[in-house]
Amino acid sequence: MRTLMEDEPEKYQSHFSEYLKRGIEADDIEALYKKVHAAIRADPTLKKIEKQPPKEHKRYNLKKLTYEKGKPSWLSD
Repeated sequence: MRTLMEDEPEKYQSHFSEYLKRGIEADDIEALYKKVHAAIRADPTLKKIEKQPPKEHKRYNLKKLTYEKGKPSWLSD
C-alpha cells in the first residue's frame, strides 16, 4: 500500500478509495484486521443479511399478428 502510494498515487487513489473514504491509512490496516479477527472469534456464527427481492423487469414480447394483419407485410416483400 505504501509503495503504491509513493510510486503511482493515481492508482493508489483508485484502488484504495473505500479505505480513504473511511479514513483508514496504511498503518491502520494491521490493527483493523486484528480487530475483525477478534470479533469473528468472539461470535463466529454467520449472520444472514436480509436482501430485497430482485425487481421485476419489463418484458417486451411482441404480439403475434393475425393472418389478415400480417398478410400485407408478407406480400410487400
